[in-house]
Amino acid sequence: MVISYTPPTDSDPNNAKLTYTYNDKTLAGYRNSTDTGQHEVSKKNLNLSLSNLGLKKGDPLRFGFTGANGADGNQTETNTVVFETIPSIVDADANAYVVDKTNKTKISSSTDVMDDTDKSYNDATSVHPNDDLQFNYMLRYNSGKQSMNPITAVVGIPSNITISKDDNDYVGKVVYSDNSSENIPASAISTDGKQLTFKLKNGLSTTLPTAKIELNAKANEVPDATSALTVDTSHASLESTNYKTDTQTPTFNIQEPQDTLTIAKTSVDPATSYDGKTINLTGNMKFKNQSTIDNNDMDIYYSIDGGKAVDFKDTASANGNFTIPFSSTVEGKHTIDVQVVDSSYVSSDGTKDVISSNKLTYTVNVKAVSLVATADTSPITVLNNTSVAMPGITIGHNDGSSLEDGSDPTVNYTVSNSNYNSGQAVSGEADSLQIGQSGSQDTIYFNMNKAVDDSTAGLRVGENTINVTITDPGGHVSNTLKFVINVQDINPALSYGDGTDGNITVVATDDSVSLPITVAYDGTTEFKPSDLTWSMTVDKKAVSFSKLDSSTNTTSYDFTKSFTRAELGIDKDSTSPTHTIVIKATDPYGRVSNEQTYTLKMVYSSASITYDNSYSFGEFNQSPEARVIKRTSDWDIGVKTVDSPYLLTADASSLTTNDSNNNQTLAGGLIYVDPNTGTNKPMTDPVTLGENDSDTTGNYGISSGWKSDQGILLQVDPNALAGSYSGKINWILTDSVN
Repeated sequence: MVISYTPPTDSDPNNAKLTYTYNDKTLAGYRNSTDTGQHEVSKKNLNLSLSNLGLKKGDPLRFGFTGANGADGNQTETNTVVFETIPSIVDADANAYVVDKTNKTKISSSTDVMDDTDKSYNDATSVHPNDDLQFNYMLRYNSGKQSMNPITAVVGIPSNITISKDDNDYVGKVVYSDNSSENIPASAISTDGKQLTFKLKNGLSTTLPTAKIELNAKANEVPDATSALTVDTSHASLESTNYKTDTQTPTFNIQEPQDTLTIAKTSVDPATSYDGKTINLTGNMKFKNQSTIDNNDMDIYYSIDGGKAVDFKDTASANGNFTIPFSSTVEGKHTIDVQVVDSSYVSSDGTKDVISSNKLTYTVNVKAVSLVATADTSPITVLNNTSVAMPGITIGHNDGSSLEDGSDPTVNYTVSNSNYNSGQAVSGEADSLQIGQSGSQDTIYFNMNKAVDDSTAGLRVGENTINVTITDPGGHVSNTLKFVINVQDINPALSYGDGTDGNITVVATDDSVSLPITVAYDGTTEFKPSDLTWSMTVDKKAVSFSKLDSSTNTTSYDFTKSFTRAELGIDKDSTSPTHTIVIKATDPYGRVSNEQTYTLKMVYSSASITYDNSYSFGEFNQSPEARVIKRTSDWDIGVKTVDSPYLLTADASSLTTNDSNNNQTLAGGLIYVDPNTGTNKPMTDPVTLGENDSDTTGNYGISSGWKSDQGILLQVDPNALAGSYSGKINWILTDSVN
């Protein structure tokens, strides 16, 4: 028996309302039906006049049961009254319903006690084979003088369903209003599989008002496409020491679906998105039996990372297609589970059904918006460049968005070199930036300079590793680019120029000393002579050696450096006739060349001859007459003396041909015609060309006074054979006429 009393209201203070129901359920707690032979009797909203009770509005009203024995007092009976619930102690409500998790529908007779998610599902009276089902038994504490003590639930398991176990052998759980939960083990089910008994660990109160017992199951297969299975009510008895109630789920059918709905992805999967950016996940929907789809009928459910499912209708996309916008500020991998349900499906024969699709899982990798730097990082090899142009570095946001306005990007770098300071990296910030912007990207150019000293960030001899990062105006720091600049470990090399051997003779009359020098590295690597610094000592005393002017790249550089004797510290009265000159070069990286040593010999008394290496006579024809052939040009023969006499003599070899005529010898030879006496002497023996017996200093032009028929001429005998003849003149100069 259930009695409900409604107190009088202000509008009707004299009358209360009384409702009672009798035979509403069996002693076991099941809802009564005609099958039991019992009939429910109910009277609703009966007027109860308080005046009949001698009461007025606001007075306490008590009700209960009384018992009495017979009049003789000898008869006794035991009368028992059991109270299931007394609202003044614990006022609570219960409900039992089934959720088809596959079709996103609910089977229920009441939504009064039901969580909001389940309440939002469409109503149904049937499910499909193999649908995932959830049997729910929910309690709600309303009020009372006491909190509800922990409940023991006894749940009957109906036929035609199969209880589902997870990997941990759990068959369900209890979920409380504070989102805490406790798992229900499979051991809570009786051995015959018909009943579940489980005691909740928590009671209910105003601070924890609800508990929902969830039991997972799967709908069984039907015998054939035209048959259906019936799932009877699942009765639950919920009882504690201060509360007891019964509730049961409605009956429903299991039948084959009227159609098959298939959804498929049309967007790239997995996809990449960026922090806070929206990406569209797209797909299409197709029925097996129907060719058209109305998006207004399609409920699209999606959940992110296993969270609560969101239900929406995509009426913006074309029918049969769907778009799910996704964005997240949480970096990492996200999964989006999608299922589509048509709760308004009508088959060709007019049968209504709820059709659910297969499930799709989209994967989206969310990345932070960052700066991406790219460049040609091929190794660079240099020799002694004081500044190396770095490859252009292109920067842009990884999401393709435009670079922020504001200041120029900042280039930071570290330089490490295993040959320097044990490889410790030295940091620096690039200056003299050149920036070329194009759309959402910038290209940055800068130079890497040679280190000025050990504390600066720059290039040194060996392999330099430069790690570069860029910071844009928005504060994004790029990935690190690794460049390798190999400054070759090759020292400059000096050698004697002009084929000399380093021995230099300077006569006392010459004030200039010329040092021929060749400088190179390996003969193939280019360098700038102007980058070199020179040092020189003369007899171990430092002498200034200015830098070279040439700034043109070359693989080898020949030059002659001239100094006055005063610049070298070699005066005319020096007692030492021999001086040692040592030269070396240092490049911008501190690499030092070999020491090039010159031996300088000063000659204070000398005689020297000047002449050409080649002289010639005029042509002649074969003739029976003897002839004298003149020189074709002036012969520049001279003698130079320094505080010295001299005697110059010369002789000549025979003249012969060098062709195929068997090296024939000219009939005749060189003669000397004395300009003073006119005498003619053959030069087969030495003849005197000039002399001075005093210690004088001067230049003597030996051939300058010769007329065309004087000096060295060619005597040709009669019938001399024609040909091209050559020979050798031996010059003999002594600094004494004795």
